[in-house]
Amino acid sequence: MEVVERKVRHEVTNIGTNSEMNVANKRFNKYEDTNKMLKTELEKLESRMSELTTEVARLKSTADMLHSFEKAHDITQAISMQLNKLLLSEKASENDKKLQEQQELMAKVKSGEEALQQLQQTVKEVNTELHNLSSFGGYLSRCDRNITLGTLHVSVKRLRTEFIHLRVSTLDLENRISRKKTNAFILTD
Repeated sequence: MEVVERKVRHEVTNIGTNSEMNVANKRFNKYEDTNKMLKTELEKLESRMSELTTEVARLKSTADMLHSFEKAHDITQAISMQLNKLLLSEKASENDKKLQEQQELMAKVKSGEEALQQLQQTVKEVNTELHNLSSFGGYLSRCDRNITLGTLHVSVKRLRTEFIHLRVSTLDLENRISRKKTNAFILTD
C-alpha cells in the first residue's frame, strides 16, 4: 500500500510540476512571440528611420539648391536692372544728341528765314526806289524801268515762293522735333 501511495503522490507531484511547466512554457512562448513582434517592430522602425534620414538629406539638398536658385535669381534681377538703366541712359543720350542736332538745324533755318526777310525787305526798298524813279521821271527810260520792274517782280515772286517752301519745311521740321521731344520724354519716363 505504501508503494501505491508513493506512486500516487509521485503522480500528483508530477501533475503539479507538469501543469506549472505547461504554464511556464505557455508564458515563455508568449514572451517569445512578444519578443519576435518587438524585434519586427524595431526593424520596421529602424527601416523607417533610415528612410526619414534619407528624406531629410534630400530635403536639405533641395533647400540648398533653392537657396542657390534664389541667389542666382537675385543676381539675375540686379543684372537686368543695370542693363535697363544702361539702355535708358543710352536712349536718353541718343535722344539728347538728336535734339541738339535738330535745335542747331532749327537755328540755321531761323537764320535763313531772317536772311530771307532781310532780302525781301531790300527788294521792297529797291522796288519802292524804282517806283519813285519812274514816278519822278528819273534817268531810266520808260522801257528800261518796265523791264527792271518786271525782273524785280519776278525775282520777288520767286523769293516769296522759296520763302513759302522754306516756311513749310520749317513747320514740318518743328512738328517732327516736337514729336521727337514727346517720344524722348516718354522714353525717359
